[in-house]
Amino acid sequence: MEMLCEVAESVPRLNGVLRYAARRSSPRNTAQAILALGQNEVTVLSILLLTRLHFVEAATGFVPDQMLVRCLRRGVISMQLAQTRDDLSSADAFVLGLFQDIGTLQLSCRRPDLAPALEALQHHSGEHRSDAEELLSGRDHVEELLSSPLGALLSKPLRAAISTHHRPDHPLAAFTKAVDAVADVTQVGPRCEDSAEENLKAIHARSSLEAILKSSEAETVRLAKLIRLPLLQNTAQHKPTQVDALSSLANHSQLIRDLEAALSQNQYGQQSMSVILLNVDRFQLLNEFYGHPAGDLLLRTIAERISDSTRLSDRLGRLGSDVFCMILPDTNTTGGQVVAERIRTMVERTEVPMGDVRAGCSISLCGVTISPGSTTEAAQLLQSLEETLETSRNKGRNHVYWQQSLPKDTALSPAGLR
Repeated sequence: MEMLCEVAESVPRLNGVLRYAARRSSPRNTAQAILALGQNEVTVLSILLLTRLHFVEAATGFVPDQMLVRCLRRGVISMQLAQTRDDLSSADAFVLGLFQDIGTLQLSCRRPDLAPALEALQHHSGEHRSDAEELLSGRDHVEELLSSPLGALLSKPLRAAISTHHRPDHPLAAFTKAVDAVADVTQVGPRCEDSAEENLKAIHARSSLEAILKSSEAETVRLAKLIRLPLLQNTAQHKPTQVDALSSLANHSQLIRDLEAALSQNQYGQQSMSVILLNVDRFQLLNEFYGHPAGDLLLRTIAERISDSTRLSDRLGRLGSDVFCMILPDTNTTGGQVVAERIRTMVERTEVPMGDVRAGCSISLCGVTISPGSTTEAAQLLQSLEETLETSRNKGRNHVYWQQSLPKDTALSPAGLR
């Protein structure tokens, strides 16, 4: 307790957050604030906040706030699934889940040259991420955590559980596999739902996947607010009220509302956001040659590719005809370009049945990164992207074009292309 008080009082922001969180008891000092909130939870959140304060400035090309939200969500999922076990308390389960991916943040700071690649890996399954991290840096995020001073703060049982939990003979193997599978649904997308259902059955979970996702999101939002982490609504639990019937994404009016909300939040946030506009190359020609049913199938396929390549915190929609829009919160230029290029490549490799043949297709994308504090308006932003995309396509299709990042309070205009 004394050590935690000393750390908290040395960081004014942390001290303020503690007092804010425990405001119902009107604490007069840091120690009272810690006791009012509950030492176990606040210890973990304090470490997490200190981690964030350090990594926000240290990690180049990475999105620390979004990563920490993922860590929080994994901890909450672990805590909820621990209700099926007698050998793991809720508090220990929370810490076990929370610290699984903290090592990725540490790795991005130790190797800033790998930060963009590590951020891109967050859209893949846990097993794939670990293998790729080891290939890139020589060790994965678990080894990175346990070899750090932050890992030394964990108790010996938790250190042992984290270091060996993927071994088939470990008592927590099935449990942690289920946590990973459910977390992958929130991180990677709906294609991981079948695996999550199977793993939940294996540990005799008391709640359905849908119920776990819904309750874990509510608790994640609560904890994120506690440590002032920016968090947009999770699209898995807050589906658009107006859905485009063809693509199953947000329609034009809903997308405009989502963009306005994201820009408003970005204005008062600390992280950049990116917006990407894309359309299908020569769509009108394809539609006329193969027929409207084939064109509709093509648009649905592209919508699926976009959904599979984004996070649950991202907002997606169809603006009209063959034009789609992606809103990426807490995403800098590098991160936005990585997402755009991944989607372009996926679509390029896709073949869609059109009549008696399977035809390939391509898309052109234009994106921009908006700095925090910018007063950019939604209509202005979309108009600029549409104009730039149209101009850029005349110079070459099947490409990603990127406008220059926008400084604060600067009006949009078509910028130089990448």
